Amino acid sequence: MSRTSFFRLCTSLGILSLVTAITFCVPAGATLVQTGEIIQPSPPLVSNSEVNISSTYAIIPSGGTTFSRNHLIEMQTGLEDALWNIQISANGLPGAQQSASGSAAFISGFLLSYPTTTDVSLAVTVNGTIPAHAGSNISVLRITEIGNDGTPVPDGTLVLSVSLVSPTSRFPSIPTSLPGTSAETPTSTPKTENSPSTVLAATAIATAVFLRFRHYR
Repeated sequence: MSRTSFFRLCTSLGILSLVTAITFCVPAGATLVQTGEIIQPSPPLVSNSEVNISSTYAIIPSGGTTFSRNHLIEMQTGLEDALWNIQISANGLPGAQQSASGSAAFISGFLLSYPTTTDVSLAVTVNGTIPAHAGSNISVLRITEIGNDGTPVPDGTLVLSVSLVSPTSRFPSIPTSLPGTSAETPTSTPKTENSPSTVLAATAIATAVFLRFRHYR
């Protein structure tokens, strides 16, 4: 083998080793699994109304730790004047807790990074107002894992949406009349007029009584 060929072979092997090392050193994204949700009041909701969303997630590790320290969790909502409360738990015990306000909140991957033998969960609560022109549905909670390059990791987004209705559909108008009653004006009972035959019969009876009374006198 010539010196030139040997140099090329060493260069190729070096590049291959470097690529392999980089591939295995890239932290794998964790898997977020939603384990529960509470929406108050219950959907469908109406615009300009306040809503409270509580959602819990389990973090399933796919690397050397439960979550990459260099990644982060981004949470977004379509609610106005949103207030956030985030609670991290490890093996059922409360860990880091933080609050935020606005349309987005973030969690550092450092707070979620534990040994893979640890059960890590995330509880997110957001309270806000549904916009006036939100349409027929609204995304109240979008949670995304962001990688080292600042972009979402594959299959790392979960979205919670609720349906909306117009206020008139949620609260129908009250009828002007009670059920089972008629709004028609009651009709009066027509008066019964005396027929000629009735008058003649009454006259005959009165005459007979009068003549009998005179006979006994």
